Amino acid sequence: MPGIPRSHGGSQVMAGRRRWPPNDRLVYERERRAWSQEEAASQADQLAIRLGLRGVVFTGAQFGRWERGECRPRPPYLGVVCRLYEASAEALGLCDPPPPDGFALAAGRSPGSAVSSPSDLPAEGEGNLDRRVAMASMAAVLGASLLEFTGALRHSNVGERMLAYIEADAARFATQYATVGPSELLSPVQGTVAVVQKYLEGHQPIEHRRRLCRAAAQLATVAGMTLFNLRNEQQARWAFRAAAEAAAEAEDELLGAWVAASECMIPTYNGDPWEVLAVTRRGQRLAGGAGSAVVAKLAALEAKAHASLGNGGAARDALASANRAMTRATAEELQPGVFGFTPAKYFFYAGTCHVRLGQSDAALEASQQALALYQPTKAFSEPTIARIDMAMAYANRGDVDQACQLSRQATAIPADLRTGPIMARVQEFFAGLEPRHRGLPAVQEVREQLALPRPTQTDGV
Repeated sequence: MPGIPRSHGGSQVMAGRRRWPPNDRLVYERERRAWSQEEAASQADQLAIRLGLRGVVFTGAQFGRWERGECRPRPPYLGVVCRLYEASAEALGLCDPPPPDGFALAAGRSPGSAVSSPSDLPAEGEGNLDRRVAMASMAAVLGASLLEFTGALRHSNVGERMLAYIEADAARFATQYATVGPSELLSPVQGTVAVVQKYLEGHQPIEHRRRLCRAAAQLATVAGMTLFNLRNEQQARWAFRAAAEAAAEAEDELLGAWVAASECMIPTYNGDPWEVLAVTRRGQRLAGGAGSAVVAKLAALEAKAHASLGNGGAARDALASANRAMTRATAEELQPGVFGFTPAKYFFYAGTCHVRLGQSDAALEASQQALALYQPTKAFSEPTIARIDMAMAYANRGDVDQACQLSRQATAIPADLRTGPIMARVQEFFAGLEPRHRGLPAVQEVREQLALPRPTQTDGV
């Protein structure tokens, strides 16, 4: 009889007509991994074998039917698909939710939360490939994809639900940037970038296009920071270029200011304060004096650049401007993440300023305030650098033992979390030591733990 479900290849099918609307979420999860339907079926077959389900076989045609809404997978196929995409059946649109008391986007998720998490990625997948080689290859692919954004910013077609998935992922990656290692974050960002790039090559209403470009700018900004943390500077610069053009295409100047603020990490940790000042001026023009946390961040970055140049008065004025701007920022803007500027980050930046101006007491006070505010969080990079700032302050006082004890904490984090900025700051610490202190056993011990080369007679000259 028409309308009676029947079984077909591990699927529940409604005879004679489509039972469910097309499943955009399944399409999204597959495409963000850059899989064809046949490749998704192959991945599912391999996963089923690992789960001990040797009689369960998948085909690309099955995935096509599920994505078109012609049928849904039944157990044990359903369980494999959920494991494959790391999401619940309800989140994947493969079961009907109970009558809602309110609004919820997915089981176990609150409205506005992202649809994927870097920390949820399965551990397997790299096989016996050398991890560093794999990361370098992935970074190169992502950098090239982001460079192509600049040629893809035309018209796009994307449905409302798909756009919501993309925006949610972009928001989550921006929030998790501070707490997730760059090598772990790179893959999911790359997958979402690929999905956005595909839609940027289509057609869509102007408002959808703006939203998609805004998400592209956010993703490219996170990608740029992640790539620089992995010491891929050229790809990072491509990413920030793509982010700036996507923000301009979205006609979102405030977002463009955030992109500029994030881009400053490259010259900041490359030791080029003049480039920092040039980029912050561009960001301030885009912000247009808005009462926003981005104005505070740009001013604090200017303060660090002036301190590096020895301009104490300009650095103090910029820190004061940052403090004033923070009082006008919204609570949302003062939250952690790429597009926020927290009090912890303000004190972290202030500590760096005081260190570079030779103001050890003020540096220790600001850095200790930053660490106290970071303590409840899972952030790893900025607290580590704050401790290195404190080590530099103690070294300036002549307390090398205390300085080494603090810098030794940089060795306590896993090697894959020792980002480019962390190691740049560590190198700056050692270069700043007086020549008579560089050969001390405590100093050499820390260098060896960090696998740094022994200093030469000309180091620091």
